[in-house]
Amino acid sequence: MADKKEVCLTMHQPWASLLVHGIKRIEGRSWSSSVRGRLWIHAAAKVPEPETIRELERFYTEVYAAQGIKDIKFPEFYPTSVLLGEKRKGCVNVVDCVKLEELVSREELPQSIRMEALSECCWLCEEPQKLVIPFQMRGWQGVYNLEKKIASAAVGGLKAVQGPGPVKFSGLGVSSKSPGKAIKNT
Repeated sequence: MADKKEVCLTMHQPWASLLVHGIKRIEGRSWSSSVRGRLWIHAAAKVPEPETIRELERFYTEVYAAQGIKDIKFPEFYPTSVLLGEKRKGCVNVVDCVKLEELVSREELPQSIRMEALSECCWLCEEPQKLVIPFQMRGWQGVYNLEKKIASAAVGGLKAVQGPGPVKFSGLGVSSKSPGKAIKNT
């Protein structure tokens, strides 16, 4: 049996924690990706500015208010230089990558989802999970493969997260039509 590759993306805080907590449902990038399936999230070394955290928490409060959701539990901490962490980091399931104009033109999508689409390429993320044990590690730019020993240890410690407004993009008419060979991690 071939080894399954576990792919990871390093992100700055507070975006990394918001994604893994299920608050952020779309990861915006300037580049498209064929990654599908589990994507591990690593928090970069840069400590987030308190004002950036406040601005993003205000933004997501507005996003969820458009959906009628008022009580959002934001992360208590935004740790850096870690893969995962107790109630802080983990992975998401990338179901598709679509262009911004395609996503925002979909009238069947809730306004709250369209409000999150802010970048040229929108990675649609579902099923956030977190680890209960933090992993200190160095990250890399772009999408990269986790070391086998880290991936093996991390897989066993995943726990599902229920975000304030979970979404199933496939149920909203967004299907996998993206060009390129998909990388399946299932």
